[in-house]
Amino acid sequence: MVLVILFYALQITLLACAGIFMWTWFSGGPYTPIPHHIMESIVKKIDLQPGQVIYDLGAGDARVLIHACKKYKVTAIGYEINPIVLLVGKLKAALARCGTQVHLVLGDLYKAPLRNADVVFVHLLPHGMRRLSRKLLAELPAGARVVSYGAQIPDLTFVKTITVKKGKLTYPLTAHVYTR
Repeated sequence: MVLVILFYALQITLLACAGIFMWTWFSGGPYTPIPHHIMESIVKKIDLQPGQVIYDLGAGDARVLIHACKKYKVTAIGYEINPIVLLVGKLKAALARCGTQVHLVLGDLYKAPLRNADVVFVHLLPHGMRRLSRKLLAELPAGARVVSYGAQIPDLTFVKTITVKKGKLTYPLTAHVYTR
């Protein structure tokens, strides 16, 4: 009897995890963490200043926000739709002692209020970028920067491309910087 209950619990858990994965995939992109050395190089090149506000839409485990908070003394706000990954991010922020500067919200990135953003970081699939573009144009203040890792964002003003290098290697994925 105990084995039957454990078997059903395992099935329910697997179905829940599959459901969360599919939900995130169709809403903009699945959780795909950026390697630390690439993320650090990108954040270094976006010219964050102390006191600025950075949003990470699809924050995952909050690695971008934690790094920005610790290195540049910014206020960091992240939206994540996956509750499991969000919990990991909150734990990592607490362990990094960034709990008061890193704010993680369980919610839809397309509903995040962006009116006070200085920088928005996103790592979504192309179909997610098309949808996000309209929101960014409508809500971002003039001069706000948007950094997209991987996919390009239509309709925003392109500023530059950040190519990540490590030693003699140049990584094929780039970050694109835009402004509103």
